[in-house]
Amino acid sequence: MTLKHWLFWKEKDLLWSQKKLKCYAAWRLLALLAVSVCWGLALLVASQGSYPLENLKTFVETPLLAVMNVIPVVFLSLLFYAAFARALPAFALSGGIWLGFTLTNYYLLRFRDDPLMALDLLDFFTAMHFKNQYDLMPENRLWAVLGCFVLALLFLGIFARGKGAGKGMRITLLAIVLLSAYPLGLLYTNDEVYEKKLANFNHFSEWSDTQQYLARGFVYSFLHSVPDLLPSAPEGYDAEQEGEILKSFTETDIPASKKVNFLSIQLEAFADFSTLGMDGVDFSLYDDYHALEQESYTGDLITNIFAGGTVDTERCILTGSAELEKNYRSDTNSYAWWLRQQGYTAHGSHPCFNSFYNRLNINRYLGLEDYRYYDDYFMELVDGGLTTDDILFPEILKWMRESIKETGKPCFSYNVSYQNHGPYDATTSGKNYVTGNVSDESRHIINNYLANVEDTIGAITALTEELRTWDEPVVLLLFGDHMPWLGYANSVYQEFSVDFDLASEQGLKNYYGTRYLIWANDAAKAQLGEDFVGEGPTLSSNFLLNEVFALCGIQGPAFMQYADQIRQTLPVLTSTGYYLKDGKVKSELTETEETALAEYTRVAYYWRNEFLYGENE
Repeated sequence: MTLKHWLFWKEKDLLWSQKKLKCYAAWRLLALLAVSVCWGLALLVASQGSYPLENLKTFVETPLLAVMNVIPVVFLSLLFYAAFARALPAFALSGGIWLGFTLTNYYLLRFRDDPLMALDLLDFFTAMHFKNQYDLMPENRLWAVLGCFVLALLFLGIFARGKGAGKGMRITLLAIVLLSAYPLGLLYTNDEVYEKKLANFNHFSEWSDTQQYLARGFVYSFLHSVPDLLPSAPEGYDAEQEGEILKSFTETDIPASKKVNFLSIQLEAFADFSTLGMDGVDFSLYDDYHALEQESYTGDLITNIFAGGTVDTERCILTGSAELEKNYRSDTNSYAWWLRQQGYTAHGSHPCFNSFYNRLNINRYLGLEDYRYYDDYFMELVDGGLTTDDILFPEILKWMRESIKETGKPCFSYNVSYQNHGPYDATTSGKNYVTGNVSDESRHIINNYLANVEDTIGAITALTEELRTWDEPVVLLLFGDHMPWLGYANSVYQEFSVDFDLASEQGLKNYYGTRYLIWANDAAKAQLGEDFVGEGPTLSSNFLLNEVFALCGIQGPAFMQYADQIRQTLPVLTSTGYYLKDGKVKSELTETEETALAEYTRVAYYWRNEFLYGENE
């Protein structure tokens, strides 16, 4: 063979090898794309939590919804493929990230009927504290999805192994990914597209926030919530203008004759089940609580949350804001700060870890100058056990009385209990409250929940009996923070046919409602000239302290006075998108109501971000 022929065949071999390499690269890329698409579809199954798989018909009827959930999965795989040039590690990393998010969403739905939002990532470490309290064993559908992930890794490891992308392909992929990132970001965060153009509620309830989320798929809905991590001022916001609105209200000091002590206890998952229309349950355990209601001022409280998210109710009440602000990083206006300026001390307690929801720092930002937690006080008191309400409440009274006597100042004490926190054992129970025929699991869950409630009512009774003997005037505020978790996908509620139709007043109250109770001892009644008896209006969390102050004849700070005007138009104002007025649920507002809500949103933003009240020692 001549040198010319040898060079010819060598050149042909080289070209053939290059073609093979390009074919292998194209195959690996196609394999990665195919696996990523299939994985995106599999995640749709897992993202439904324990909800019926029949709901997946939504994504068949509206294929674009499925596409919107698959694109980000493929996008991330291509990004890592451009970085690693290998299909297996690219998919392992991208698929693993989406799997982690989807699993978190799955368990939030299972335990709280509450999907994963981008803002929830800020509370990741709080969630990790609770992980051991729930049964994390996956259901069959989740095992199937996990199996798909393993099969996808095996497939790529066997049939698409090796380095599969040259420099040119990687640069091209990276350019495509980066150039498409911005328009995709605009698409996924577009409210018009999300709320109107891509909405299919044939298999979901449009009245449920959770089901609205699921109806669009987890990946799409989660990405749509990302802008909430970087909140922006409301449309039309002008700090000077909003400040002038508040300045138009005259703030007056609390007269000495009105300065009573305020004791507030937010009761974990405390609800009056006798109001839910449940048959087959003995509700006599509520007798003492109902007797206390007869000598109190009571009403329905509509919160933003269901089965979890205690801090939402807590902070909306303290700040008067209808929507929870999660990015507290400095002193923030609250009614606690204003009371301190009026000469009050402001403290409280929560027998849980101070790291939960970053209470250690945020409570100080909200004006609670001294707070006792499980790790710095109650843990030693209960020798590492659970701080039940019969232990917590006497400690609250002890601390309050000490504060009054040592400082000579009236006290504002804001406390959050822990005893009734779910989940509740589904395998065994002691006391039996269920008289009807239900499943063993539901029987045990509700028995264990109500046993805790009965203990709490006993502690409340002891608390009020003690306060009756006090010479110091005390106004007591009791309320539940949200309805309790009762079984995966609300199984107990479903078995008892509890009405959760959010389009009706009763359904809305059953799902988002609790009761509030305002009680005063004789010393407070005599000092204020108020009997504190009667049925109060239905309120949202942000207006609760308005009602307390009004009963006591206190105007409150400018923002509270402003909020009093707004609640004449919208007495139940929540972040869920549901409003209640004159016994009717509204998801759409009149022009007058829209205008009032827009102004309130701007003024509330000003109140959250322009600190007005310092400490008055």
